[in-house]
Amino acid sequence: MCILNPGFYKAYMNGVAPLFELYPLLNQINQIKTIIDIGSNKGQFSLLGRSIFPAAKIYSFEPQIKYLNLQKIILGGKKIKYFNFGLGNVKKKTNFYITNREDSSSFLKPIKIKVDKYKTKKIVKMSIKKLDKIIKKSEIKRPAIMKLDVQGYELEVLKGSKKLLKRI
Repeated sequence: MCILNPGFYKAYMNGVAPLFELYPLLNQINQIKTIIDIGSNKGQFSLLGRSIFPAAKIYSFEPQIKYLNLQKIILGGKKIKYFNFGLGNVKKKTNFYITNREDSSSFLKPIKIKVDKYKTKKIVKMSIKKLDKIIKKSEIKRPAIMKLDVQGYELEVLKGSKKLLKRI
């Protein structure tokens, strides 16, 4: 899959690999028209999704701007919308805890842990918005999938997505 697909070379050159472990699952789906990638990090899921469903519209949500900018390099701007904020159930500005292992950063304060890679290295104020207020139901072309990877904040994201969940 990876060697035969030249679409991944730009990603590899930027230190990003698709989530190949999800390929067997996604490959069982006949068609996807909308992909919502929440907690998109470097775009690993969107990259795989685009390779399987090239016509799909992608909505990418990532609060860390440096990773969103990396996605723009790898995925480009065609059929993709990027959002630089977090999702939840209440519109607000709140603390975002950036850990030494930045893909484990979260709106939830990390518990005290002795493993250095999960310790907070920086706290920044970040916006949280409701998905239901960002994407209109009419924008979600079916079939649609949504991937959530928000370090324990998934329930809050789902609460703020009640209207759209009916379309996904």
